Amino acid sequence: MPSLKHIKNRIKGVTSTKKITQAMKIVSASSLKNAEDNIINSREHLHVIEKILVSAYYKDKELFNDVIQNYNNDSVTDTLLVTFSSDKGLCGAFNSRVINKVILEINKGIKILCVGNKISQYMSGHFEEYVEHYIPFFCTKSKKVNLKQSVNLVNKIEKLFNNRKFGKCKVIYTRFSSVMNHNIEVINLLPINICEIEKKLNMINSYNQVFEFDGDLGSILDKLVSKYLNAVIFNIYCHSLACEHSARMLAMENATQNSKKMLKDLNLLYNRSRQAIITKELIEIISGAEATK
Repeated sequence: MPSLKHIKNRIKGVTSTKKITQAMKIVSASSLKNAEDNIINSREHLHVIEKILVSAYYKDKELFNDVIQNYNNDSVTDTLLVTFSSDKGLCGAFNSRVINKVILEINKGIKILCVGNKISQYMSGHFEEYVEHYIPFFCTKSKKVNLKQSVNLVNKIEKLFNNRKFGKCKVIYTRFSSVMNHNIEVINLLPINICEIEKKLNMINSYNQVFEFDGDLGSILDKLVSKYLNAVIFNIYCHSLACEHSARMLAMENATQNSKKMLKDLNLLYNRSRQAIITKELIEIISGAEATK
């Protein structure tokens, strides 16, 4: 049976851990609320950009196809796979689910652009030959999602496509539906499929507006395509961050409940051990008294 001192030290350690997990749960819950608000705002922004893009397509289909031709490298068969994970752990199976999905997608002609330290560390150790580039999830010390992150990533993707290195671009990320429901999504980012965009808008009854364009439509389209890509990537950043906070909140809640159960067991063990020691000492005292008679 372990000593009382050893049990007390374990109780002290588990109590300290419980306080940490409780604090992390509260922080994650607070961050999750902000992340959910960001998802709503970024989704509305994306839908507006998509509506403008569809309107531009019907305004001049030939010009639209000429502009997006810069992203249609039909002669190139290689695919760029952009993957989103977190920079830190302690978030349950959030990162492992993404990694498992990426492994299923790996084949000849695939190069991976890793966003997030966790997937970067795994891929560099197991599939380094497939990795095109590594970048952290957060590009600033503020640890908040902002448009600068999506702009930097889109610039990197556009540069790779302009250099004719890839013919397609897919994105793997975790989509937030609710606190308990996260889904791994694989979407085609490039080349742009205007029919799929219009179909999505019709499904959500969002395409009910026609935009008029003032000025050179070609110049507008050049900027519009980049803004569309930025909006998509920013929305993905928001979903991934919300899933990370949600997964960490649930993981810390489970850890807190486990620590409470462990404390209950340790306190019971401590009381039993102390009672056994007291009983033993009483027996020794009584035996000694009997021996002196």
